[in-house]
Amino acid sequence: MSDITLTSGIRQNLLSLQQTSANLQTTQEALSTGKKVSSSIVEQVLSHCPVIQSAVVLGNQRKFLSAVIVPQWDKVQEFAAERNLPLLDLDSPEIHPEIAAWITEEIAKCSRELAEHERIKRFCLLPEEMLLDPEIVTPTQKLRRNAFESRYRYWIDRMYSDVVPFLITGRVMSAMSAQRPAGFQESHK
Repeated sequence: MSDITLTSGIRQNLLSLQQTSANLQTTQEALSTGKKVSSSIVEQVLSHCPVIQSAVVLGNQRKFLSAVIVPQWDKVQEFAAERNLPLLDLDSPEIHPEIAAWITEEIAKCSRELAEHERIKRFCLLPEEMLLDPEIVTPTQKLRRNAFESRYRYWIDRMYSDVVPFLITGRVMSAMSAQRPAGFQESHK
């Protein structure tokens, strides 16, 4: 059997493909149902949703996928104003049911091309400024997924036990805390 000689271009392409494969594997969620889902691909699909600024898709060892979503707040406020709904106040623990239903519809529209097990079943909203913490994002604005999941563990777990979307407000709770801190507010209307 003769040796195969690769040109530098082919070698570079192979290395690039290996790196892409490695990146996809590191963001792959293994659902408790045995299905595997690339959270980065689902996040990319959700990025095309007009109401979503950014999303973190979660679901490792869970029955379904959920997402922590930073919405396009101006679009949410516009939707509320057009329907004479109370404007969403980032300091208030309330999400009007019509706003939650609208966001759910928008997610469903954007996710039609995904397989059923790749679709988001539950979500919560997160104010954008909570993603500015250097402990959970790098200087180049890449998410530190493990730090994010640790920081928001309480709410991530909550998405799997409560079917109603909620807004994370107030003080950020550490994953080390077993109970909600005094003064903490959470919306689940």
